[in-house]
Amino acid sequence: GSTTLLEASTTKRFFDNKLELSAAGSISIGKSDATSYQAPRYRLGARYAITPDLRVISDYEIGNGGKGETRTLRGGIELAPWAGARVATVLGQQSTSGLGASEQGIKEQGKRAFASYGLAQSLPISKAVTIDATIDGNKVIGGKSALATNGGTAVVGASTQTTIAEDFTAYTLGATWRSGRWSATTRGELRDGELSKRKGVTFGMIRQMGEGSVVGGAVSFASMRDITGSVSEVGSAALSIAHRPATAPFAFLAKLEFRSDKVHAGTSAGDPDAGEGTALNVTSDARSRRIVGSFSGDWAPTGRVDGKMVQRTEIGVFVAARHNLDRYQGFDLAGTTLLGGVDARIGIGKRIEIGGSATVRHNLSDRTTSFAVGPQIGIVPADNVMVVIGYNVTGFRDRDFAAARATTKGVFATMRMKFDSHSLGFLGIGR
Repeated sequence: GSTTLLEASTTKRFFDNKLELSAAGSISIGKSDATSYQAPRYRLGARYAITPDLRVISDYEIGNGGKGETRTLRGGIELAPWAGARVATVLGQQSTSGLGASEQGIKEQGKRAFASYGLAQSLPISKAVTIDATIDGNKVIGGKSALATNGGTAVVGASTQTTIAEDFTAYTLGATWRSGRWSATTRGELRDGELSKRKGVTFGMIRQMGEGSVVGGAVSFASMRDITGSVSEVGSAALSIAHRPATAPFAFLAKLEFRSDKVHAGTSAGDPDAGEGTALNVTSDARSRRIVGSFSGDWAPTGRVDGKMVQRTEIGVFVAARHNLDRYQGFDLAGTTLLGGVDARIGIGKRIEIGGSATVRHNLSDRTTSFAVGPQIGIVPADNVMVVIGYNVTGFRDRDFAAARATTKGVFATMRMKFDSHSLGFLGIGR
């Protein structure tokens, strides 16, 4: 299943950046099923710099949904002992309430104490190359771990297992290379936990073509095994080109990608977390390989109002094609799917614009067609920030295009931001 989350956060610094206060909230909007339900979460945090290299950190989080309540208090220190290094240690306590033992054993878990630690080191080995490594871990030191409670999540309403309830150790090793208009990065990950074991690798490269234009490529692979023995593997390779000059009214992004999802033993028969990141949720072995190509363009012309340049109209188009290569639980899914969409909004003031979006998906093999149509309203709460809230009267689910188009029936929200050297000055960054 899937759900749509609306998240907001704010951070403010005081006393010449020594004190940092933050607040964040997350609520689900629209419909969601039991496997994707996300309880509302609210968090308050504080950091205080005792010295430039030593900070005291603390936060308090409440997860309060219809299925119960979770309260988590954390406190610790962050230390930068030498150049490029950061060490963090945290002690915390988590309490859960609201459910009986018959409902995933949440009430039986009661309180849990835990200790977390992290170490990160970044080391420049030349003007062009920097390597970095991290070690993170968590240990339940009081109460029951997630494994002792049959894998039940400690955060009420969470769709995936929380690391607070699980003993784990994770390692990453990465490198970054920059030379002229070229840059590349690679990273490997290894995670050994009670609930799941994960390993993965990513590689990406970017070439700056000119003002506002870049070409890039990326390759990634990840494998996860849960405590039931279910295994999922996710891989992808992509090429993309983006063109967005600062003063031009037209911008576009084109992408060609190969995606592969593989599941052994069926994730739905065991821990749902084993299928994290895949497009498959099945009760037997399955594989899905597909090629996806997409193009999205945005036209935002400007005009003069009272002698000032303003932008009141925005039109966006999206076209894509996907070709499936495999069989799925005995069904032949080899075939091609086409998808197209259009967005149009017009400003009715300095801070508000209204419009709508429409998306159509057609499968050439079985000749089925799906639609997603609905109104939108755009709000500009601050300069260079746009929040769009919409409602699809009718819709469909498609994980391959979920990041590019909001097609699920119901309420959705997106946010776009434009950054420059002055955008975050009010936070004290760069002082």
